[in-house]
Amino acid sequence: MAVQQSQFDEGVMWFMTGLDTEKAHEVEEDSAVNVAFANEGDNRFVSISGRCRLVQDIPKQKELWTSFARAWFDGPEDSNLVLMRVEIDGAEYWDGPKSKMVMMVGWLKSKVTGGGIDMGDNATIEPRATLK
Repeated sequence: MAVQQSQFDEGVMWFMTGLDTEKAHEVEEDSAVNVAFANEGDNRFVSISGRCRLVQDIPKQKELWTSFARAWFDGPEDSNLVLMRVEIDGAEYWDGPKSKMVMMVGWLKSKVTGGGIDMGDNATIEPRATLK
């Protein structure tokens, strides 16, 4: 799946899926979701938790439509197309050392000096608190 918008509006992410998919059935059973992004080359990771609901809204589907979606749907008015609206509750990110070599040197340095290992940055974000 891919996020369907380039800008996040008020702590909401949009995805497209089919009404007949396992993912759509899972969301109907339990709206709690986790969305994860990874850029392994730069050692950056984001984990987003939130609540998801299925939305069929033709104007919004047209707004979010891309040629990429044509691989799965006939168009933004396809009766099987449904949007997944994820309201973000919280997020955590990790921005680690850029390469395994840097991590290895840091580990060796910590063994020699007895100091800690610089594992990069990590933070937790609560978007709902910052949007108020």
